[in-house]
Amino acid sequence: MTPLMALLRQPMLHFLAGGALLFLAYGLLGGKDGTGERSTGRLQGQERRIVVTRGQVESLTSGFATRWRRPPREEELAELVAEHVREEALVREALALGLDQGDGVIRRQLRLKMEFLAQDVGSLDEPTDEELRVLLVRLADRYLLPARVSFHQIFLDGGRRGEAAARAEADRLLEVLQGPGAGALAEEAGDRFLLGYAFHEMPMPEIGRNFGGNVAAALEAGAVDRWSGPVPSTYGWHLLRVDARTEARLPPFEELRPALRAEWVAQRRREALDVFVAGLVSRYAVTVEGATGGTVSAGR
Repeated sequence: MTPLMALLRQPMLHFLAGGALLFLAYGLLGGKDGTGERSTGRLQGQERRIVVTRGQVESLTSGFATRWRRPPREEELAELVAEHVREEALVREALALGLDQGDGVIRRQLRLKMEFLAQDVGSLDEPTDEELRVLLVRLADRYLLPARVSFHQIFLDGGRRGEAAARAEADRLLEVLQGPGAGALAEEAGDRFLLGYAFHEMPMPEIGRNFGGNVAAALEAGAVDRWSGPVPSTYGWHLLRVDARTEARLPPFEELRPALRAEWVAQRRREALDVFVAGLVSRYAVTVEGATGGTVSAGR
């Protein structure tokens, strides 16, 4: 590699070249004002003053204390303020140069900040119990606890035995299990199943995921304390005995109150945002080039 090529590959050279281009753009977009001082694009008059308010100083102090668990010393606070001023100056100059234009990340951040301002949760009143109960009726499916079943099973492995042989053995075992004194047999009969033999208060959706729809339906309809089957699954054949069943239910209102309040607040925030954005959009005549009719509504 020649010395010239090695030089062109140096990161510092790239950095300096980028800085030179930025400086050139700064000069082209800025110009000079009447005093001979260089002014940058959109920054004029009051925008040339940086005022660090008492509230901002308190915020900087609070942020430092939260992070380091102590208030800042005098020189540390001075550095925090100086860093705030540096950031403010850089941001203003970047905006004056138009560096925010066409930047999707910056646009999304600005949008999020505007949405945050619009969703003023602090101004909301506390919801009443009646409002939360109405919300619960509308969202009952979301908070409904599924039915649960406690059960035992005997499994016949269709892959190991063959489907026909597994089904025949399942039929034979069912006859024995329905007779007297079959309790000891139930513990030993059948093939090994990865999930086990006994299950306590398993939610119905979980039964469907682990065993399949046939087993779930049989457990949902089966009589308590009686062996039934054989029921097919992707694994083989199952003999099932329902020990207990708990129907689907809603938790007590008091238990759901925190979640309902959070949902109520979220809905009010969305409504406030919709009203705010609709008001902003109404100030503009929106034209979509190529659209029939020219002017269109841009509301949500």
